[in-house]
Amino acid sequence: ANTYLQRRLIVFYGVALALAVLLYVVSILVLAVTDGWTWSLLVAPDKLVHLAAIFCTGAILDTLRRRSFRANALVLFDAVSLFLAIATCTTIYSMPVVYRMAPHSISGIMGLFIVARAVVVPSSAKTTFLLSAPVSLAVLIPQLAYGTIYSDIDVEYGPEQYPIVIVWHQVTMWMSIGIAALASRINFGLRHQMRKAEQLGQYRLVEKIGQGGKGTVYRAQHDLLKRPTAVKVLNAEAMSADGIARYEREVQLTSTLTHPNTIIVYDYGHTPEGRFYYAMEYVPGITLDRLLEIAGPVAPARVMYVMRQVCCCLEEAHGAGLVHRDIKPQNIMLCERGG
Repeated sequence: ANTYLQRRLIVFYGVALALAVLLYVVSILVLAVTDGWTWSLLVAPDKLVHLAAIFCTGAILDTLRRRSFRANALVLFDAVSLFLAIATCTTIYSMPVVYRMAPHSISGIMGLFIVARAVVVPSSAKTTFLLSAPVSLAVLIPQLAYGTIYSDIDVEYGPEQYPIVIVWHQVTMWMSIGIAALASRINFGLRHQMRKAEQLGQYRLVEKIGQGGKGTVYRAQHDLLKRPTAVKVLNAEAMSADGIARYEREVQLTSTLTHPNTIIVYDYGHTPEGRFYYAMEYVPGITLDRLLEIAGPVAPARVMYVMRQVCCCLEEAHGAGLVHRDIKPQNIMLCERGG
């Protein structure tokens, strides 16, 4: 979950950085066209604040890419992204020259920012609401600070109507916050459903590592023990009720085998859809057929070494009334166990 959240934060900071750079370049070009080009455009107070925000966003993005962080730290990075947006927009729009040029845009920019964050970064609706609520201040503070400047540049509104404009901007801002919270609820809920779909009993499926005619094998992890596990899920269409009952008996018998070269069976069960699965020891290594692909023919001494172990574990299985019926290089694992 932490890895997923960090990846999403990297995407979000990357998009924020790209948009911040684009907005900086566009604003410079607009001023150059309307007022004429001068080098002072690059060092105007609002542009310096903008550059500082770009630098901070880039530094955080680089940090997120370089190392992994715990959940608490990632939540802090999430909050910092909104704090940067609030601080930057409030500072820039508190400058009269900027506020006179684009008084309408601050609520639109901040509204889009918090909705984008809710779509990209998975979090609960409550977290999104608590983090986004202060964003309304970034809209309100410049408007209260400059009073009727808005009415001076917009003939549609007089000074007596300016309070209505402030209220309207706050209404639209809180509508954006509500939409962001709803988006987070949907996003977070879908993610939660995906995690439930990846859960079989106490085993969480991590990745698919193999597939055959009758089922799929996943690398999984036990929720409590955190032990790597291999889970095989049988295909529902490939198994009849009698076939599942036979697999259950075979799994029960296999779990009694103790030879060190026999895979250990931990558990079995059924998915809510009725698909049979069983959990077994996860063996890090390579199959015998993979060894042949990599190294070519195996020396006779090593063949004897491997086949002696295979035969010994099969001897115990035959003694318990089990027949493998599918001995082949793909089903023989080579690994190192306890030295």
